[in-house]
Formats: sequence, structure tokens, C-alpha cells
Amino acid sequence: GALASSTVQALDDVVARGGPTTRPRLVAVQHEGCAPLARAFNRVASAADPMATLVLPDATSDDGSAMWPWTDPTSVATGLLDDVVYDWRALVHDMLLGPAPGGPVVATEADVVDAHALVLAHTEVPADPTGTAGLAGLLAARRDGCIDAGESIAILLTGVKRS
Repeated sequence: GALASSTVQALDDVVARGGPTTRPRLVAVQHEGCAPLARAFNRVASAADPMATLVLPDATSDDGSAMWPWTDPTSVATGLLDDVVYDWRALVHDMLLGPAPGGPVVATEADVVDAHALVLAHTEVPADPTGTAGLAGLLAARRDGCIDAGESIAILLTGVKRS
């Protein structure tokens, strides 16, 4: 959540300071073992009134709200295991209704493992599996047809392996 929110702010700042005239779209990456932001995005996107759904209080899945804790989050990318995304409203609003609509992508455990191996084999970045989640998201998005082969993409590599 915090990295995605900071990225949105940075993209807005670049455009405001004379960078590209259109802001790139944000595609937030989550893991299939813990994807509360993707679940919230899908719930809001499919609502008859997305704005009304965005303002409902957080609670449980039974009351119509879009964000509630993910049960039993699991992944080798432990930094992705936020059971609740606290700044989800701003992110969902931006990805759904913002200046450059995008959306979340859900990576599989295999995507995360493959991305980590690719980064370690082809770069000098000593990233951990969490830090390669951006590449895992790209692998998932390409597989799912969310990104065209000719599109220019930027991903973030973060999270140094410390052990």
C-alpha cells in the first residue's frame, strides 16, 4: 500500500513539474496468497455505484464494504503479506477513476519465484522475493493479456536480501 501510494504521488509530481503530459497508469502487484487490494478493486469496479462503495467503512465482507482482512496470508514474498491495505481507497480510486486508469494484478507463487530467479540471474540487484514483486506482476500481466508486447513498462526492484 505505502509503496503504491508513494508511486502515485511521484507520478503526479513528475507530470506537474513538466514531465510527460500524461501520467503512466499504475498497476499494483499483489500475491495470490494475500490480495485484499485486488479484491477491493474488483468489488468497487463491479458495484452499481463505485463511489458509494469507496466510502463505506471497512468491516467484514458481509456488510458491503470492499476492504476486510485477508485470512491466512501466505507467500515466499513475506513483505507482500499485508492482510489489509490501509490506504486502499486512494489506490482503488486512482486505478479505477484516476487520470490513467489501471488496476491490480495478482501474481502466483510461481511468478514470484520465477521473477526472483530472473533478477538474481540477470542483474546485480541482491533483491529478496518481495523486492522482485514488480517483475512477478509483469510476468502475470503479460500472461493474463493485461499488457501488450509493445508497451513500455517500468517496474520497481526493492527489498535487499539480508540473509
